Amino acid sequence: ILERETPKLSKEITKLQPTVLLKMDIEGYEYRVLTHMLVHGVLCKIDHIFGETHHHTGITDKIFPMKISDHYTLQTPEDAAALMEHLNFMLIAGACKEHFREFDDENYLYDGMDY
Repeated sequence: ILERETPKLSKEITKLQPTVLLKMDIEGYEYRVLTHMLVHGVLCKIDHIFGETHHHTGITDKIFPMKISDHYTLQTPEDAAALMEHLNFMLIAGACKEHFREFDDENYLYDGMDY
């Protein structure tokens, strides 16, 4: 990653306001992290939120039950899907800039660079 070059930016692009992008793929911990970020007001400060959720993958037996807080535990993949739906509703209802968009891009595995 350190050897990769970033593209040169045109003068017009450098005049734009900064954009905060969050790309999350943390193998099941997204439920805990996103909930924490929402509760503490961080998610509404992010312009674009992308990531992969894991309630529909083969690792469900490893991540459930999952403690989200002292008072809430996800027991099943269906609980996790419902949580993501509620998180997105709260983001939209709270006039936040963005909602969580399901996105999984593993192209870096095939770009010829060591990682």
